[in-house]
Amino acid sequence: MIELNHVHKVYRGDWVALNDVSFAIGKGEFAFIVGPSGAGKSTLLRLLYIEERPTNGTVVVVGFDTARIKREEIPLLRRKLGVVFQDVKLLPDRNAYENVAFALEVTGVRRSEVRSRALDALGAVGMRHKWDALPYQLSAGEQQKVALARAIAREPVVLLADEPTGNIDEDGAREIVGLLADINARGTAVVMATHDFSIVEKTSSRVIYLDSGEIRGEERSVGGIGHR
Repeated sequence: MIELNHVHKVYRGDWVALNDVSFAIGKGEFAFIVGPSGAGKSTLLRLLYIEERPTNGTVVVVGFDTARIKREEIPLLRRKLGVVFQDVKLLPDRNAYENVAFALEVTGVRRSEVRSRALDALGAVGMRHKWDALPYQLSAGEQQKVALARAIAREPVVLLADEPTGNIDEDGAREIVGLLADINARGTAVVMATHDFSIVEKTSSRVIYLDSGEIRGEERSVGGIGHR
């Protein structure tokens, strides 16, 4: 599903963002990438959806080698991915339903399917009742739920979440992680980057520790994921 082999990422000739990173994530797996700010977590995720390319090494995502992928194939890869950011990137002049529906429309989903898929996705994250709310009318946690709905409406095989709880209080963070666990339980692989070590202490998922661009360790915690 995802495989990194001896990946290096160097910016401006001398800033090493990732140094000899190797790991694999299998189908349907839930993995946390954990580390402090500046550890390289966001860079790593950007390599997975080809916002960046590795300086050296190989990155393979859902069968695509990002070093060899053709430009016209990049949209095909991205359609297999859902991506959620700390900055939710919702369109401010569109309501919750329209934000989710727009993500489907731009990928060519038939108009007859857009409404049902968008509403189903909002329902899956507990936001169907606020389908007509504009982003400014929603709390930070609710906005992140809409962003999650937008990501899963496309039925991705992998969901990438970059600090999705960074702007949310503790209760909201637990709820978001619980929703990610629900999404994972339905078969979607989830990779979540976070600097919040307290989140992973409560999980039973795989945890990959990243610091200064290098993997420092890996384990499975003993708690239960996403208690709400």
